[in-house]
Amino acid sequence: VAFYGKLNWETTKKSFVATFKVTVMLFMIICGASTFAQNLAYTGATRGFIEIALGMNVHPVFVLIFMQIIMLSLGCFMDTVGIMMITLPIYIPVVRTLGYDLVWFGTIMLLNLEMAIVTPPYGTALFTLKGVVPHAPMIEIYKAGFPFLGLNAILMVLLFLFPQIALWLPSFM
Repeated sequence: VAFYGKLNWETTKKSFVATFKVTVMLFMIICGASTFAQNLAYTGATRGFIEIALGMNVHPVFVLIFMQIIMLSLGCFMDTVGIMMITLPIYIPVVRTLGYDLVWFGTIMLLNLEMAIVTPPYGTALFTLKGVVPHAPMIEIYKAGFPFLGLNAILMVLLFLFPQIALWLPSFM
């Protein structure tokens, strides 16, 4: 902005106000998520979720797959920060109890959240792309996202089959 000669007090004020609004919004989400996590712990709901996960007569991998399906479906309607703030207080204790590595789970979860923002009908990345290329029909934008979804699904399967892919680099720390 300064290079184009448009840096003035009005532009600076607008920048600060916009930054302040986004910061307050993020802090409100974090405060709400912290309260949510504390309520889950206080009421014993976290222990209940752990008992449900352990009480299922399925392999623990299927519990993780179910968690990923929930996050993917939430991604069709919500942003990634909101999804993480809602699901992490529930998922982390369950994943820990099932004995999985949290770095590995975090990698899979972030990959899933990336898939979620490209998933039609309301993936946020799709609408961002529509804003950048307004003349493109929405159906074409949906079609453009499917190869990314397919490749990410293949990567997620590989990470489930070979957790060492996600854990190799952190193992050097």
